[in-house]
Amino acid sequence: MWDRVRTEMFSLLKEEQEAFPMRSFSRHRCLDKFEAGTPNLPGIAGLLASVEWIENESIDKIKEHEDRLGKMLEEGLMKIEGLRIIGPVSGN
Repeated sequence: MWDRVRTEMFSLLKEEQEAFPMRSFSRHRCLDKFEAGTPNLPGIAGLLASVEWIENESIDKIKEHEDRLGKMLEEGLMKIEGLRIIGPVSGN
């Protein structure tokens, strides 16, 4: 599935480069004129990078890290006098 996402993203990037080569680019006083149809290429590139990162890490390793961070947060919050946590606490 992610190979398909990667292929589609690079296809979009190539189409954009061919449609709007940088040598023909000029500033327009209304820069957002064409924004509605412009693909979110930085978002797509970020999504691809995050998918590749997740593929290189194990989901279990990511969950363990997330659990450690949550425990650290919970312990820190429990030390604040007068603070009431509404919801489940891992010790309960």
